[in-house]
Amino acid sequence: MILTNIDTTESVQGKKEKLGNIEITFINETKSTKWITAAKNSKLYAHHNVDNLTEAIGKQIIYLRKALSNCNRKLLWEARQKLKPSYKSVWYKRGITQARQEEQSDIIIIRREEDIVRLLRA
Repeated sequence: MILTNIDTTESVQGKKEKLGNIEITFINETKSTKWITAAKNSKLYAHHNVDNLTEAIGKQIIYLRKALSNCNRKLLWEARQKLKPSYKSVWYKRGITQARQEEQSDIIIIRREEDIVRLLRA
């Protein structure tokens, strides 16, 4: 992974006592996908990508994820809150909010709030 793949970086303030994030914009979608895939397959440490760090900071793991749009963030939050009692897991992957009732049950795709209501009635 090469730092020249990065277009811009911006520090985002955390809420309350939580640490903030660093928002990275890559030069194109292909580069973004490569970085995220690499981060899933191995641990990225700060000292691998940035020079002149203290030992403690250099050993910190860097977590990469794709940011959700406001619409998708709201849909995921609604699904988690409303389906929590009856669904084992609700998650977001590759642009789709998904839910699973039991560990081995089929994955259900949630595209809009009406899908959540339909699942609650079932």
